[in-house]
Amino acid sequence: MSDSYRVPLAVALVVMFATAVLPFYPYAVAVRPKRNAEIRALDAEIADLDRKVEMARAAERTLPQFRDEVRRLEVELAKLKQIMPIDITAAETENDLRTTASANGVTLVRIAPLAVVDRQLYREHPYDIAIRGPLAPLTSFFTRLSNKSRIYDATNVELRRDGDSYLTTARVTAYSAR
Repeated sequence: MSDSYRVPLAVALVVMFATAVLPFYPYAVAVRPKRNAEIRALDAEIADLDRKVEMARAAERTLPQFRDEVRRLEVELAKLKQIMPIDITAAETENDLRTTASANGVTLVRIAPLAVVDRQLYREHPYDIAIRGPLAPLTSFFTRLSNKSRIYDATNVELRRDGDSYLTTARVTAYSAR
């Protein structure tokens, strides 16, 4: 009797094993590798996002320093725009030259704007001027011109006696940024 039960028991065990394992076989062969690949891809995406989050946090930590630097550069830019303005008109420059001459007790006899010269980073705005006055005030005029907050350059300065005063001709160039 024991032999007759063994064959059915073995068959029953094989059938039970097949019933328990075979439904998972397609998963193990077809679905599981694909699922593992998706998990690896998602893990890589999570790692990439973690790196990006850390970079964003690092940027966030440096944001106050960046804002301070921007404020400092804005102040510096304002100073530079005063020295070398972006827009400059002939009327502004002529008025500045007339005011400086008047403040120093000399007469601006002639002011003739010349063609603007474009350079790589800036523009030159040249003027031929003639001023009349005593020697000390003429010197003061050029000194004040050189000490202005914006850049002026005086070249080709010629000084000639004209009665009890002097007539001075020069090329004065104002500069503007491009």
